[in-house]
Amino acid sequence: MKGRARKEAFKPLPHSQSTRRSYFEVPMEVEEPPAKRHRFEEDTSTLFRASSIATSSLEEFMRSQTVAYLSANLKGFIQEVLNFKGSCEVSPARADRAEEIGANFENLINFVQRLADIILTSAEMVPDPLRYVFHCLQESVMDRWPDNDMVRTRVVSSFFFLRLVGPAVIKPRLFHLVTDQPSENAQRSLTLIAKCIQNLANLVEFGAKEPFMGCVNPFIRSNRQKMIQFIDQLSNVPHCPASTVGTGVGVARELATIHRLCFTHLPAIRKKQDGDKSGDLRKLIAVTEMISTREVTHR
Repeated sequence: MKGRARKEAFKPLPHSQSTRRSYFEVPMEVEEPPAKRHRFEEDTSTLFRASSIATSSLEEFMRSQTVAYLSANLKGFIQEVLNFKGSCEVSPARADRAEEIGANFENLINFVQRLADIILTSAEMVPDPLRYVFHCLQESVMDRWPDNDMVRTRVVSSFFFLRLVGPAVIKPRLFHLVTDQPSENAQRSLTLIAKCIQNLANLVEFGAKEPFMGCVNPFIRSNRQKMIQFIDQLSNVPHCPASTVGTGVGVARELATIHRLCFTHLPAIRKKQDGDKSGDLRKLIAVTEMISTREVTHR
């Protein structure tokens, strides 16, 4: 897309193999000034980190598709962390005693390696519709940055790990993986574990910002290639899967989610309507405003 003022956020979410229509259709292009666009094109380390209607829509789709996956792969592991009486604290400022940090590090690495082993062997358990979306993301960014091999990994990890696995580990109750709120000690352990897995997913070692986490870097180096292979395997669904209709996701709930996303990002959508030749954005804005008005009326 060189020379164009627009960037494609990602390809449509799958609905049907025959029609290739969107699972839910939202505008995926964002108009940007040249200076901002150039900065975006040069910096792939923050790819899809910002919140937009595109990223929010994919996040909702991803969560709806992975309820069973998260339960099967994370529920038992998180319960073990919650039952663990020791500590994973490696920060000198937070540890009860400095001499305990060595043992705490061993605890942390044991948990992190176990979670990595679970996740990095689970690609085939992820639903195909989501894997197809990841394939589309990889194809799009490789077209845009053909000389950057790492971007194909980071574009998927920015969704699968940053917006799904990490949040599920840090806040397991919100994902219905536990019933009780974790204790303060367990919550800190979950946070440190998620931090380590996220850095591995980003293919980035800990640096001067958090020097006490440097002890985790050997783990990141030894599992780096496994992460790359996992992301490629996760995205290895090159054809749009059959229809996902009838998988138990309620249509009414889906429509409500779409409306909430559109309402949240309505100012950004309005800014783009002048350049929309099809008129679809005007219709989207009108419907969103009409539903919002009715919601207020019936309260």
